[in-house]
Amino acid sequence: MTRSGDNEVRVGSTGTYLTGRDGDAWQVTAAAGEESLPGVRAGDRYREWIFDSLARLRAGSPPLAGIEDCLAAVRTLDAAYARAR
Repeated sequence: MTRSGDNEVRVGSTGTYLTGRDGDAWQVTAAAGEESLPGVRAGDRYREWIFDSLARLRAGSPPLAGIEDCLAAVRTLDAAYARAR
């Protein structure tokens, strides 16, 4: 299950529930309870992606996500919006 709202994303599966909000992330499991997950702050994610993309371009490496990946993501979003109507 995935849910999203303003500045928050939640993903749940068997045994684990993840929440990301305002750049912070938490994981909840039966075994460990609630744990804070370290990571890149939300405001820095785009900046980090740009720097990674430029480094890959300079090295002649393929991008992390190619145009086909972007197209698949947009088609998924379009299908979700169409179904919500």
